[in-house]
Amino acid sequence: MKDLYQEILSQVTASGQMFETKEVINESGITFNEYVNFPDSIRGYLDFALLHADKECIVFDDERYTYKEVFEKSAQTANALINEGISKGDKVAICMQNNPEFIFAYLGIVGIGAVCVPLNSWWVPSEVIYGLEHSDAKLLFADQKRMQGLESLKDVKKIVTTYTPDPLFKSFSDFIIEQSISFPEIEIGRNDPATIYYTSGSTGKPKGVLSSQKAVIATLFSWACFSSIMKEVDNQKNPNTPPLLDEASAILLCVPLFHVTGSHAGMFMSILVGRKIVMMKKWDAGIALKLIEQEKISDITGVPTQTWELLNHPDRLNYDLSSLKTLGAGGAPRPAEHVKQLDSEFEARPGIGYGLSETNALGALGSGDEYVDHPQSTGRVVPPLTEIRIIDEN
Repeated sequence: MKDLYQEILSQVTASGQMFETKEVINESGITFNEYVNFPDSIRGYLDFALLHADKECIVFDDERYTYKEVFEKSAQTANALINEGISKGDKVAICMQNNPEFIFAYLGIVGIGAVCVPLNSWWVPSEVIYGLEHSDAKLLFADQKRMQGLESLKDVKKIVTTYTPDPLFKSFSDFIIEQSISFPEIEIGRNDPATIYYTSGSTGKPKGVLSSQKAVIATLFSWACFSSIMKEVDNQKNPNTPPLLDEASAILLCVPLFHVTGSHAGMFMSILVGRKIVMMKKWDAGIALKLIEQEKISDITGVPTQTWELLNHPDRLNYDLSSLKTLGAGGAPRPAEHVKQLDSEFEARPGIGYGLSETNALGALGSGDEYVDHPQSTGRVVPPLTEIRIIDEN
């Protein structure tokens, strides 16, 4: 007999349902499943933002933007890129600390079918130059700190954020001024390239990982599918359990947007459900505690040390953290004892994710009782598209 999880999985992926799948064969003769109902491009996915038009989308220091404002500024960026000579398929890089303009730039780039190349903002100038040259980027969005050392780079147009204006470079606000607040009509297909992320998971120089429109959106729909399944599982066990992800949610974006955890789990998943994104420039456990109370944060996802620092911060008990629902982590396993302590000390439940830049962070997820009872597990394979095979060295 199927367990409850499998029963609900069968229901939500059945014909006519949101997460219905179909079997397809690609040009190489490989058979795989894909979603029936998801949009053909990330540009189409961005229309979900307008379902929450008046809801707060970004909070950054004293700046606040609704989903409508984010959509419009992203569209202005898209039109400015076209006016700058950027076309579908061209590579456009971003190298800056977390701030709203990172999101406007990212969404504007993918909104015209160009390829977004988020570069590690911790790189030194020679590494940034390597990423720009290796990816063949035609334009770079960066803050002043990341622009230092790039003045002589002639083959890449450079747009600097307004947070660190410099007369040597065009400012972001000047770049998008008077541009249309509607995205241009550009045909973008599921198999068109969307992003290049750089990963240093091997020896030598960082490797560029190319992902298609379909690959990015499939990850987001798969996470949403998993969330829907776990919500229903919890509801059947405890009808009063609140949903893991909804419009009342707010995520503390405490990891860099140049990483798939920040851009995909943080930014893109929020667009789907209208979740508020509270951005941090850099990690500080004390500031994080203050923001959790102030902004009623429900979700936090980072590396295991971040939630561990929250737990052990000397001022933790001085803050109201009752809004927290999930304490997500990835990038490394938590010690089993840490999982138990987090679960006992917080009202929120700890969770763990396993994925790769190559998979857009998709892989396995562990949450709730299953994770607490099996803290050394990476969790369940994220349904319904993911396939994982365990092999030995032979």
